[in-house]
Parts: sequence; C-alpha cells; structure tokens
Amino acid sequence: MKPEESLAEAFEQIKAWMVKHGAELLARNLAPGASAERLVETEAELGFSLGRELRALWSLHDGQHEEMNGFVESFDLFSIDRALAERDSVMGALNFLRQTHAAVPESGLTKDELLSDAWLPFAGRDSDGLAVNTVSGRVFEIVHDDSPPLRLHAPSLVAWATQYASRVVADDYRVEEGFGDYYLELRDREAERRREERIRSEREERKRKKKMSLKELLDEAVSRKDEDAAQEVLQRAEQKSQTALAEALSSLFAAGATPAFIAGTLRPMLNRITLSAAQWQVVAEGGARIGNNAIRDIALARSQTATPN
Repeated sequence: MKPEESLAEAFEQIKAWMVKHGAELLARNLAPGASAERLVETEAELGFSLGRELRALWSLHDGQHEEMNGFVESFDLFSIDRALAERDSVMGALNFLRQTHAAVPESGLTKDELLSDAWLPFAGRDSDGLAVNTVSGRVFEIVHDDSPPLRLHAPSLVAWATQYASRVVADDYRVEEGFGDYYLELRDREAERRREERIRSEREERKRKKKMSLKELLDEAVSRKDEDAAQEVLQRAEQKSQTALAEALSSLFAAGATPAFIAGTLRPMLNRITLSAAQWQVVAEGGARIGNNAIRDIALARSQTATPN
C-alpha cells in the first residue's frame, strides 16, 4: 500500500472512532491538504526534501483549522506554517545532543541523523511533540525538559500513524476534557485493572461483613489490631440502637484487646455518644479494669447527666 493510502486509512480509522466516542470536533478541526505548489515552495525554502511520507501527510491534512482540540493525543497536528515556526524545538533538542554525546545512544539517533539538519516537527504542544528526519524517515519524540530531548518513537510516519490508529481503535485512549474542548488521553490499563480489582474486593468485603454479627466483627477487628474497623463496628451498633451500642462496648472491653487499642478505639466517640446512666457505669467499670482513668472519668461524668435507663 502506498504511503498516501496508508496514512489516509489510519486517519479515517481515528476520525471514525472520535465521532463514535463524542469527540467529532477533533476530527472536524483537521484542515484540508496542502497543494503540490505549497509543498514545492516549502522544500525550496528549507533547502531539503520533505520526503514522501511527510509530503503525503500534509497533502492529506495541512494541520488543523485552529490550535487546541488536537488530533494527536494532546498534541496539535501541525500545518506546514506551524511546523516551520516550531522547528526551533527540534533543532534545539538536536543541538543539545550534538554537544552531549553521552546522551545520544539513549536517544536512538544514528550518526547521520545527528548530523542532519533535515528535521521537521509535525505535531506538538509547548515545545514537546513529534518530529521526523526527512532523510531517514524515522519519527522521534521531542521532550524538552528531559534528557535525551529526542527519543526514537517509530520507524516511519506511516508506522507511527498506523500504530496510533490501531491503539485508538482498540480503545487504548479515552476522550478527556482539556487542551481546548477535548483530547485523547492514553489509558493506564494496569491502573484500571487495579482499581476494578479494588472495587470488586471492597464489594465482596462489604457482603462478607454484612453477614457477620456485631460481636464477630468486633472480635475480628481486635484480632487484626484494626482500630478503624473497631470504630466502624461501634458506629454500626450506634446506628442500630443505644442498646446495641452498649452491648458492643461491653464486648470491646471483654475481647482481650490491649488498653491502648481500646483507648484508641473509644477516643473519637466518647464525648458524643448517648448512653443511659447504667450503660455509662459499664463503660466506667471497663475503663477501670484496663487502667485507663480518662475513660473511667469521662464515663462517670457522663453517667451523672444521663437518663437512668
């Protein structure tokens, strides 16, 4: 398949996906292709050939109608004029590598590419983007705030476009708001898998705990030394009834937990819960048994103002 046909097919696949997923604006923002005369003028201005694939790209779409709402992830697809205006970004990165030879191997540049001035960016934003060496045809990332600032990205423009289209069609991207109205953000499949697994696990855990009694839940929290879980049990008991809360507090003191664990569990709620005078006496006795005078004193004070039953 000719480069012109391969690029057109890849772009049509991407545009169709954008339309289907509510980002038609990104497809509509693509500009018509440049004329053959404009391409010849550009080569004359630059003093080197654009190469068949870059000519094919700009013959298909001479960038975008407007900046933002970019076609290449969060990057704008550059017009010829924009590429010429932004050329300093790639040449600056290239000059850095010419002076910093130690960074060249990691960049993937060949010696001929390093010495060549036949470079043009074709997509980007804020000095980052994608550029092609029009002699080798290879595509490099421009990363202006890192080293190396040029990194091999694809063996050709056609390969880049084909790979991008295949990933878009495979739903490796999602439509996000920003950089204009929308842009395509690469999905983190592993993070999504971990999030789904966490949600599933939390759902199963809620089902498991729903079947357990308050005493079972409290015993489990104590055995795991989990104060937060113990507090959740007491809160659940409090929502059920005052009697259930009193029973849960008695169970907490009888569960064999350390004094520090009991104190840590009760500290956030002692001054707000409502119990009868008799129930506060139970808490005071429990505080005394574990040698925690603060719990004992608070409970005794609350028992003085609580209802008798």
